[in-house]
Amino acid sequence: MLIFKGIAIVAILLATYIAGAFSAKIAVLKSRDRIFSLGNALAGGIFLGTGMLHMLPDAHDGIRIITGSHSLPWVALFASCGFLLILFIQRVLMYEEKAIDDSIKNKVGRKFSPHVLMISLSVHSLIAGIALGTEETLRKALVLLIAILVYKLSAVFTLEVNLHRSGLHKIPKFKKATSFFGFITPLGIIAGLALTAILNVREEQLVAIAFDSLTAGSFLYIALSDILEEEFMRPKDRLFKFALVTFGFATMAIITLQV
Repeated sequence: MLIFKGIAIVAILLATYIAGAFSAKIAVLKSRDRIFSLGNALAGGIFLGTGMLHMLPDAHDGIRIITGSHSLPWVALFASCGFLLILFIQRVLMYEEKAIDDSIKNKVGRKFSPHVLMISLSVHSLIAGIALGTEETLRKALVLLIAILVYKLSAVFTLEVNLHRSGLHKIPKFKKATSFFGFITPLGIIAGLALTAILNVREEQLVAIAFDSLTAGSFLYIALSDILEEEFMRPKDRLFKFALVTFGFATMAIITLQV
């Protein structure tokens, strides 16, 4: 597992670099919004499948093994916390940024928006990284790694498009934003490994269950509210998007059942 997690860190960094280079080229195209929208739909299905079919069931099984009971609502509690945390960052902070943008000058809002987006993406990436770092089995870690890699592709593209739309992609410190974002999940993995090293077996299992649940809640929020709700409000390509969502969900279902 230690070797696998080391490989996962390298894979995530490499995927972030490739996604950043690819996204920077796509972000200047006129068809960028449609490409992003279709890719987003596929990512939504993968996040939904990962949260519902992998993270939550594994957390429920873990709490049952440790406590011998199904009655404790810890999994639902932590999943709800993960959902509410991303909801607060995305909707409360974003709302404040929007109000600033409307009341002052566009330039102020543009400078603030990428920071808020970076915080939101980084918090989720850190939680997912810790969850991967505390995973005990290769099957669970592999499924979660696939979801994280897909999330990185989607998140990096979102960040690049946002930077180009705001005109901040030419500023040196923002050019490094993608590189900084790429290191968040590996730092989470290292933090998860550190936790497993200092905790006893029972405490380690409880921490893994907690972060599995938090990740599941954040995945569900991003899939349902941040991606699918937004994408299906647009009339274009709805059937194609639904097919991509279904394909992403089915892919994770097959991986979860077979791996």
